[in-house]
Amino acid sequence: MRLTLCGTVQLCVDGIDADNRVVPLPAKSLALLAYLSLEPGEHARDELRGLLWGESPEDKANASLRQALKQLRDAVGDVISMEHHCVAVRGDVDSDIADFRRLVETQSERAADYDIPRFLSVLHIREVPAFQQWADRTRNTLLREYRRTLSATARSAFAKRDWGRALDLARRWEQLDPFSDDAAHFHVEVLFLMGERDAALAAFRDFCGRRERDDDIAPGLALQALVARIEQAPSRPTSVRATTARPLPLPSFNAGLIGREREWGALMQAWHALTSGRGGVAYIEGVAGIGKSRLADDVARFATAQKCTVLRGRAFYAGLDAPFGPVLDMLRGAVAAPGAAGADGAWLAEVGRIVPEIRHEFPSLPQPARAPTADGSLLHEGVAQLLRAVAEERRVLIVIDDLQWCDADSCNLVHYLVHRLQDAPILWCMTVTLGVVERDTPAARLARALRSAAAAARITLAPLSQEEVRQLIRALGHLTHADGARRLSKRVHEVTGGNALYVVELLKTLFVRGWLTVDPATQAWRSTGSDSDSDDLLTSELFPDVRTAIAERVAALPVEQHALLLTIAATGSGCHTSLLSYVHGISRLRAAQVCDTLVDRHLVREVDSHYVCSHTVIASVVLDTMGASRQREVHRMIAFALTDAAESVRRIVDPGAIARHAEAGGEHAMAHRYSLVASAQCVEQSAWDDALTWLDLATSCASTLEQVREADDATAALLGRPNWGAATPRIDVSRTPIQRESIGRSDLDLLR
Repeated sequence: MRLTLCGTVQLCVDGIDADNRVVPLPAKSLALLAYLSLEPGEHARDELRGLLWGESPEDKANASLRQALKQLRDAVGDVISMEHHCVAVRGDVDSDIADFRRLVETQSERAADYDIPRFLSVLHIREVPAFQQWADRTRNTLLREYRRTLSATARSAFAKRDWGRALDLARRWEQLDPFSDDAAHFHVEVLFLMGERDAALAAFRDFCGRRERDDDIAPGLALQALVARIEQAPSRPTSVRATTARPLPLPSFNAGLIGREREWGALMQAWHALTSGRGGVAYIEGVAGIGKSRLADDVARFATAQKCTVLRGRAFYAGLDAPFGPVLDMLRGAVAAPGAAGADGAWLAEVGRIVPEIRHEFPSLPQPARAPTADGSLLHEGVAQLLRAVAEERRVLIVIDDLQWCDADSCNLVHYLVHRLQDAPILWCMTVTLGVVERDTPAARLARALRSAAAAARITLAPLSQEEVRQLIRALGHLTHADGARRLSKRVHEVTGGNALYVVELLKTLFVRGWLTVDPATQAWRSTGSDSDSDDLLTSELFPDVRTAIAERVAALPVEQHALLLTIAATGSGCHTSLLSYVHGISRLRAAQVCDTLVDRHLVREVDSHYVCSHTVIASVVLDTMGASRQREVHRMIAFALTDAAESVRRIVDPGAIARHAEAGGEHAMAHRYSLVASAQCVEQSAWDDALTWLDLATSCASTLEQVREADDATAALLGRPNWGAATPRIDVSRTPIQRESIGRSDLDLLR
């Protein structure tokens, strides 16, 4: 049983109705239950008659009391104890007021989130002065506790520099005590420290106006001194930071698979086909935010539960990873997987060209017997032999996210592996975002080749329907009412078009704006507005697109969180706390704490001790909030962090990443130097296309004749390597579908 007394007064009872837990009760029956639950002990029937039916004749009052008690007894059973002369509630009744009182006793800041000013405010009962007097006394007692909690929580948020939370609490405090000097002082000071000087002075003028209309008392000396200091401070541009949003930790947005049953069936069919010992390809495509990564995540969790090996890699836009970046993480996982030791040491040594960590796992590996070949065939076959050895131990799922950003060398390697390992129990699961790359890129050609494979399961994700959006909202919000979220889902579907990412981001924004909250007892979502407010929101054009919704959440962040989020977005491929510590001059512990807060707000996720934006759309929105000067400075600091603090960054330093950040940061000499280093590294790894790309960057960053000559000499040396232009037996993925014609040859013949 759950009794809600703040805002909408209602009773919910388990087991009354599977789809509708709200028990329909008349207003006086609810009032009687509220009184009995908040005033423990036995109550004489005469007392209860006088409380709610004191203006009625005695016989009519007795009949009304008996009817109300019967309604309550039918709803809650033996919780209501009725004797001949007395009535009582047996046991504690779960209610929002009981929760509030428990939190107040423990001095929890969560107590400030309860809407105590609306205690019994919408329970309209006429001609019951005794009950109204009791309700007023109880409300005043609760408000005294609420006022102390609100003040303490607001000052705590102020001390933590959580400006969004502090401002929200300041407004609620001032609304509760509109003539309080302390509330007005706190509100004005928070606005000023947020950079909202004009808004702070306007808030002070509003307070003075209220005082004049009421008792014409001047503001206190402390408040006057604060305002004088603000007026003397130099005027600054108004902050772009949203002041109406509440950057609180958001509820969980994890729900079961909804609207993807057919696609899941196709994936399971491809997975179960591995039992025959042959490989397969699952190609998941769709527009940004449609749910490709979510579907791949579910497959990975399923494979893990089946005691299979799951390897994962991801490509990143702008080429900030090392050569073969999309497959490096996948190969690192393969080196540590069961069965890797079964591969021949000579082949493992070839893999060591791009995965130096392999020598930590196998310290006795020999050095590669031959120099890297111009076509990378030795490296490719070495990777194939490693994956084959892993697959002989148990089935393998390989997930590569955002295939559209793969570089040419990675595309050729992936194509070779899919072709070469068709007779091994390996399922390749690729996600591709449609409409973001040109048709003549290596990634686009690889995508066409994968789609043409006979054994490929091509899965194209469509937007969610309105009913599927409703099912998603009901699952996320723990809603049990049969009509729950019908109007909300209709409006959300109209705004988002059924794009899964857009749906979730819009719901997060509704929480940030305070329109949605979570019941602390049931974890069910609930609206904070009245029915008319809901209609206004659902029919207005408040959310024109998802980027606006994300931008509002980002703008509401406190200063420190906003700064770290900018750096995380700028790094692109993952950011360790040591790098954040260097860039922002804070401890790594503090950086981790701030990043964990961003994770709670679903803006960032943690992957292998590195932080990345939760989605590429979020990263794009964050970067759009930075001006050109700030972007340049952030990239510059990242470049210096990757060089000067290299020993504290828990990852092998990538010269290519340094070169990219240095170029974006205006450090052209550094970009030129590290582009040459990155090119030389690519040559050692047989990544020829990447090597030429870095030389192109070195040339564009050259500012002296000596630097130009250095880049030209390196380019001539690379193009002059034996068989550079003639012997490139790699598969042309733009023309040749994946076949098995050459698998019958020996490994040696294949390499030759």
